[in-house]
Amino acid sequence: MAIIINDEEVNNQQQIMSKHMRKNDSQLRLQGLLQNLDKEETIYQKKLTKMNENLDDTTADPMTKNYRFVDTAIAEKHPQVTHNTINYIEVDLGPIVRYAKEPLLPLVDACASLIGIVDDLLTYIQLALNKTLAEPADELTVDESASIRLYTIEWKGSHQSLYSKLNRTLKAADREELQPYFKYLKLFLTVLAKLPCFPPITIWRGVTKDLALIFPSGKLVTW
Repeated sequence: MAIIINDEEVNNQQQIMSKHMRKNDSQLRLQGLLQNLDKEETIYQKKLTKMNENLDDTTADPMTKNYRFVDTAIAEKHPQVTHNTINYIEVDLGPIVRYAKEPLLPLVDACASLIGIVDDLLTYIQLALNKTLAEPADELTVDESASIRLYTIEWKGSHQSLYSKLNRTLKAADREELQPYFKYLKLFLTVLAKLPCFPPITIWRGVTKDLALIFPSGKLVTW
């Protein structure tokens, strides 16, 4: 018995086979994509875990963890200056890492020891909390997100903002002055470690000063 297959049936079979091939190809590509995403997520989680371990590690040499912040171009051009600067930082950064031993607290509690140091702090804590969404992005809590917002707020009038006071204290010779900031630093830096990483970008900030007078060309500064 002969079976006759006409051109229409052949075309139909070819179309069916083509659909199956495209479907299988799509499934393979999807599977590959999911595997890549899983790998990227695993790498990210490992980086995040390592970051948190570094934040909690108060015994490790601080310069070993922070050496990447030293500009290699400056190090090559001014080896002696850079070496002296690193030695200076290595000696003085010790007390800073003690913040890692502090407990994670809500924003108000984390800032309690700063009320007598930073002017009108409670007002700006309330402002930061009020302006923070009930469900912040990146799976942060309201207190976590508000801790970042609080750092970015510019105080009105002649009062120094939290970020200004903190940065000035970080640059001070007496590191013990940082003690009242430890609880806030614990919250703030822990939250920063939770944020997703972005590609390097240039961010500009406007200030009402002539920075050329503060940072003359060729002067080595600590930022």
